[in-house]
Amino acid sequence: MLKKEANRRDFLKVFGMAVAVESACTALARGQSSDVLEIAMVRAYRQGRFYYDPIGLYVDPGQTVRWTSRPPSFSVVAFHPDNDNHELRIPERAEPFDSKILGRSPSFEWTFEVEGTYDYFSWNHEAIGMIGRIVVGVPGGPGEQAPGYGGREGRRPILYEARQTFEQINSEQIVQEKVVPYHHGRPSPSISTALRPAFSETVTPQAGMGLELPRPLQPLPKGLIKGFPQGRLFAFLIVHSQPTPKNC
Repeated sequence: MLKKEANRRDFLKVFGMAVAVESACTALARGQSSDVLEIAMVRAYRQGRFYYDPIGLYVDPGQTVRWTSRPPSFSVVAFHPDNDNHELRIPERAEPFDSKILGRSPSFEWTFEVEGTYDYFSWNHEAIGMIGRIVVGVPGGPGEQAPGYGGREGRRPILYEARQTFEQINSEQIVQEKVVPYHHGRPSPSISTALRPAFSETVTPQAGMGLELPRPLQPLPKGLIKGFPQGRLFAFLIVHSQPTPKNC
């Protein structure tokens, strides 16, 4: 009887240790998988939309994010002057990233070390609003400035559809909710709206002159024609005009 009781105790002890080890391994595996956060790059033909989902994501410093594209042709590019003269919208001490066009390896990973706000885009789809934001730790830096502020420094203009996407992105919401899905309620983009800011942005030559000059049109973003819904083709003229009074 005593021998059976001892065997029973030994069995329960071994069984308990096995359960504990299994639980620890499971917890460790979950912890490792949560270190890499996922963002999908989505092509929705019916809606005429190309977007990142989630559009806003919170990460801790040192955490890695993986973007996955199916099918390929997307990219993940930081707003930074080194990336085709885009305005700076990541922390000043952060290294700019550029996945290039994702082809045979339709995924890209980046580890975020510097706290702050990171805005990014897709080379072929920026003009139709494919913008995303990541907040690392605490929001801050150039990414918290109004989109288009870089025009004063001669940076590339931010087109209408991209501005519309920026209106969906709020850093405080990202911090509170951690994951902000893409909002599907927007209408499909059109050629006229995609080009609108290129023709409407103005600069004032000197304070007090009361005149405005149209901002010289910049070259269209790489791949805009290729990335536009339904493959529409278009061209535009660079127009130079004389100063006109503001109230005309």
